Amino acid sequence: MSWRTNNGKDRSHIDGIGNFLKGPNIRSSVSFVKSTSSYITVDPSGDDTGVTVSLNLGLPDTSGNILASTDAGVLYWKTDISGGEANGPANSVQMKNGTTTDSIGYSNFIFDGQTFTIDSSNLKLDMSSIAIGHQAGQTDQSDNAIAIGREAGRSNQDEDAIAIGRDAGENNQREFAIAIGYATGNNNQEVNAVAIGNYAGGIRQSNDAVAIGTTAGKTDQSANAIAIGREAGQNNQREHAIAIGNGAGKTNQSEKSIIINATGTPLDNSIASTCTIKPIREVAQTVDSSINLLMYDKSTGEITQNKDGVNLGAYDLTVQNMTIGLGNGNYDTNLAFGQGALSSITTGGVNNIGIGSASLTRCTTSHDNTAVGVGALEKLTTGGVGYGGGNTAIGTGSLLNYLGDYTTAVGYNSLSECENSYYNTAVGVGALKKINGNTTGFNTAIGYRAGQYHTDTGTHRTSGKNCCFIGNEAGHTSVNNLTNTIVLGNNLITKIECAVQVINGLSDERDKKEIETIPYGLNYINEINPVQFKWNMRDGGKIDIPEIGFTAQNLKKGQEKLNINIPNLVNEDDPNRLLVGQGYLIPILVKSVQELSQQLNDTNKKLEELTLKVNSL
Repeated sequence: MSWRTNNGKDRSHIDGIGNFLKGPNIRSSVSFVKSTSSYITVDPSGDDTGVTVSLNLGLPDTSGNILASTDAGVLYWKTDISGGEANGPANSVQMKNGTTTDSIGYSNFIFDGQTFTIDSSNLKLDMSSIAIGHQAGQTDQSDNAIAIGREAGRSNQDEDAIAIGRDAGENNQREFAIAIGYATGNNNQEVNAVAIGNYAGGIRQSNDAVAIGTTAGKTDQSANAIAIGREAGQNNQREHAIAIGNGAGKTNQSEKSIIINATGTPLDNSIASTCTIKPIREVAQTVDSSINLLMYDKSTGEITQNKDGVNLGAYDLTVQNMTIGLGNGNYDTNLAFGQGALSSITTGGVNNIGIGSASLTRCTTSHDNTAVGVGALEKLTTGGVGYGGGNTAIGTGSLLNYLGDYTTAVGYNSLSECENSYYNTAVGVGALKKINGNTTGFNTAIGYRAGQYHTDTGTHRTSGKNCCFIGNEAGHTSVNNLTNTIVLGNNLITKIECAVQVINGLSDERDKKEIETIPYGLNYINEINPVQFKWNMRDGGKIDIPEIGFTAQNLKKGQEKLNINIPNLVNEDDPNRLLVGQGYLIPILVKSVQELSQQLNDTNKKLEELTLKVNSL
C-alpha cells in the first residue's frame, strides 16, 4: 500500500510484511484518503523517531458512525448503531466477541456488560467487585471484594476482602481481610486479618491477626497476634502475641508474650505473658559478651550496651557489677544484693541473705545466714560440722573469715578474724576481732572493741571461753585465755552504780562439798595493811584519783608469811596486772571478829574469876 505526502509525491508505503517505510528526508505527514479527505493521518513530527496516527471520525460521510468489527475482527464504518454485528454509542470503537459487545467511546467504555463513565475529573465504575489480572477473583468472588494481580482472590474471596499482588488471598480469603504483596494471605486468611509484605500471613492467618513484613506471620498465625518485621512471628505465633523487629518471635512465640527487636533460639517457645526487648542500639562490648549490659545514654537518648550498664539476667539484675536478685542457684528463698553476693550457692544453700559486695560470696551449701556489709561472711562455704549455718553478720568485714555456725557479729570488723570459734556474739566495732580456735566460744562482747585486746600494748585476744565483755574496750587488761569471766568496762571506770548495793551470788549448801571452817582469820588480818592512795596507772587510765583499799602485793605477802592460800583473793593470771577480789576478805574478817569475840569472852571470864578471888580476900 502506498501513501501520499502533502506535496502529492509517493515517498512512503507499507511493504508486504506490514512495515511502514518513509522516504528519505520526508518531514511532512502522510494520509490514507477517500476522495479528497483523510481518514488516517500519519505525522512524523519533524524527526525519524516519533509518529502520530490520527483517526478522523468527523468526516461528512462518517459522522455518527461507529468503527465496528465483525466476528472475524474486520474493522469497518457502520451507520446503523442500533443493531447488527456491533452496537453502542455513536462515535465509538466497538469490538464484538460472540454475543458480548465491548466499546470505547468519547465519555465512557463498556466492558463485559459493565459501564465505566469518564468525565473531566472522575472515573466511575459501575460494578460490585473488582478483579484485575489473570484468574483474579475467578471463582466465587463476593460483593465489594477487590482482587488485583495474577490469581489474586482466585477462589472464594468473601465480601469486602482486599487482595493486591500475585497470589494474594488466593484461596478462601474471608470478609474484611486485607492481603497486599506476593502470596500474602495466600491460603485461609480469616476475618479482619491483615497481611502486608511478600508471603506475610501466607498460610492459615487467623481472625484479627496482623502480619506486616516479608514472611511475617507466614504460617499458622493465631487470632489477635501481631507480627511486624521481616520473619517476625513467622511460624506458629500464638494468640495475642506481639513480635516487632527483624526475626522477632520467629518460631513458636507463646500467647500474650511480647518480643521487640530480639531474636534467637532462646526465645523459641518463650514463656507466656513475658516481655523481651533487645537494646535499641548495639555497640561493641567491652566485657564478657555473654552478659547483656544496658545503659541509657542521655546524650543520644538511646539504650545501648555498655560495660557500666545493667545486666538483665534470667533471675538477677546487675547494675554496674552489682547483683540484685536470687544469686547463684536461683533459690527463691535467697536474696542477693551486691557485687559477688551469693555468687557460689549450690544445692542446699537456702534461706540466705547477702547484702553488700562479696557478702557470702563463697557460700555453697551453708544455709540460714544473713550477711549485710562489704565482705560480711565472705569466706563461709559449707558452715560448721554441726548445723551448717545460722550465722548473722552485719557490718563491713564482720565475720569475714568465719567458717562455723551460730555466731552473730554486728559492727565493723566484729569477729572479723575468727574462723572456727563457735557460738560467739559480738556487738560493736572490732568486738572479739581475733578470738579463734575450736576450744573457745560462747563468748559475748558488747561495746567498741569489747574483748578485742588483753594488754595495754595492743595484743589481741585470741582465746577465751564463756566470757562476757561489756563496755568500751572491756577486757582490755585481762589475760588472753580468759574463761568463765565477766568484765565490766575498761580501766577508766571509777565506780559502778546500781539501784541495789548487793549482788546476790549462788551459795546453796546443796551445791557445795568438803565444807570446813577457814583456818585463818585474825592472824591474816593482822598481816595486811589497809591503805589510802591515788591512782597512777601505767597505761594512763586513772591518774591522781584518790581511793582506799589494799595492794595486791601486800595481800599476797601476808599469805606467804603465814604459808596460807586464800582462793581468788589475789588473781595473778596476768602477772603484769594483779587483781584483788576484796569481797573474799569478808569471810576472813568474820572469822577475825569471831576470834576477837572469843578472846573477849575468855578475857571476861578470866576477869570474872579474878573479881571473885579479890572479893573473897
